[in-house]
Amino acid sequence: MRLSEQQTSYAAAVSDLGLERGREGSTAKYERVKRHYAGIGDSAEVQIETPPMMGREAWAADQNRKLDSLRA
Repeated sequence: MRLSEQQTSYAAAVSDLGLERGREGSTAKYERVKRHYAGIGDSAEVQIETPPMMGREAWAADQNRKLDSLRA
């Protein structure tokens, strides 16, 4: 079985998980992770919300409420 056919059959097997097959015949090339992040440099901003002093359980519940509102 050709690699392309394997990718297609695998995509069909996991489609119920919401995964999709990549483009057939794509000319995309592999790029090493280090090279990718070196290319991004300092231009990428990541904002990490610091948990407030409300306790782990309350903070987790608050985060879950925020995620639920995004899913709705």
